[in-house]
Amino acid sequence: MTEHRTSGDPSIAYEVDGPEGGEAVLMLNGLGMQLTQWPQAFLDGLHGAGFRTVRVDNRDVGLSGKLAGVRAPNPWLQLGMGIFGMSAGAPYSLADMADDAASVIDEMGLVKAHVLGLSMGGIIGQMLASRHPDKVDRLTLFMTTTGNRSLPLPKGEARKILMSREAAPSSREEAVERMVAKWQYFITADGGMSLDELRAFHAAAVERGMDHEGWHRQLAAILETGDLRKHSRTIKAPTLVIHGSEDKLVPTEAGKDVHAQIEGSKLEIIEGMGHDLPPRHMPRLVALVTEHLRGDT
Repeated sequence: MTEHRTSGDPSIAYEVDGPEGGEAVLMLNGLGMQLTQWPQAFLDGLHGAGFRTVRVDNRDVGLSGKLAGVRAPNPWLQLGMGIFGMSAGAPYSLADMADDAASVIDEMGLVKAHVLGLSMGGIIGQMLASRHPDKVDRLTLFMTTTGNRSLPLPKGEARKILMSREAAPSSREEAVERMVAKWQYFITADGGMSLDELRAFHAAAVERGMDHEGWHRQLAAILETGDLRKHSRTIKAPTLVIHGSEDKLVPTEAGKDVHAQIEGSKLEIIEGMGHDLPPRHMPRLVALVTEHLRGDT
């Protein structure tokens, strides 16, 4: 494993792992999620298939640059203004985050890379493939959306969790317990991860570097970006869309809409899967992704 940072502002931290000479897979994680928060079994599957993973800390999380002291607008106000085509003044958009991802490809000296995005990372992946088409080989989109305002919203409790503006946690322990409580609601029921494993997973992330306000600024970027179908329709990269049938945060209809917008894309709905990459479904997920990256499908 080799850790790097881009030279831009903000600097973007990324880690490279896997077999030397393997085709690069740029991995973009979801809202508030760090590059360390990919399941090891998923990484092992990609490495075992000969791919080299490039995991990215998006701006405002982990070890990447942060906009310290910049407060995000109220999400409900921002959502309401967005309906009328107005901006609430988010510090940045997902287009900026897509350009950050492109800078990682450039920093590595690559002509192009496969791109894999999960949730918010999937929106960034769509923007990257639209804004920088020559840099994207094959695109994989997990549990993501086009931002189409006619799509169903996150289900009740999920919407509350996503849009609430809590005070910053007073301790690392409180931060971990908050994350565990949220994830228990979103993840796959009987997915194969124990409570102790879930707690350890998030404790490691908190220890590495969490930023409470950074999470809110990233959410503001999602809301600021809004409907990106006009960008999704321009994507020419071969695209695989994967979504869980039991996703409470990003309803399955969103994945179907992504598939509908990207010409020639393939859609896989995983029965029983929530908003995560659970151990129970890992063999199939690895097989789907590696077959797509190889061009076998």
